[in-house]
Amino acid sequence: MTTNSPGLFIAFEGGDGAGKSTQAACLAEALETRGLTVLRTREPGGTPIGEKLRSLVLDHGHGHIDAHTEALIFAASRAAMPAR
Repeated sequence: MTTNSPGLFIAFEGGDGAGKSTQAACLAEALETRGLTVLRTREPGGTPIGEKLRSLVLDHGHGHIDAHTEALIFAASRAAMPAR
């Protein structure tokens, strides 16, 4: 199916382990079954550097990460994304 629409950005919000990734996968599969193109992303992550930064946020063995530091990690992950 080809469309001329600019597309949609759909975000899943929720706490750790709430099922966001599961629901995103189910939605992507349903949309692709209908012939639509789907691009799934996650933050931080999506690149090798982004995945390492993601582990800093999610792996609690690194100790407490304050909100300012976490925001900078997200910004660093976005900066590592290749230009489209």
